[in-house]
Amino acid sequence: MTKVLIERDGCISCGSCEDICPEFFQLSPSDTLSTVTPPYRVHDHIDEGDAPLEMRECVDDAAEACPVQVIHVG
Repeated sequence: MTKVLIERDGCISCGSCEDICPEFFQLSPSDTLSTVTPPYRVHDHIDEGDAPLEMRECVDDAAEACPVQVIHVG
């Protein structure tokens, strides 16, 4: 598992993370900021997740594509 943290207060709701890795990231319907999808959340925290090894490339690609660099992997 790989730890992922989203700094939601810096998110600009561009949706690139969700476009690149929709299995792991989604925009919240309530505030349109990036969140971790429910199956991968840590203790139900919407901004913290554990990515399985097979999703590592997808999560890394989403983090690299984030224009404001608020997704931290590792």
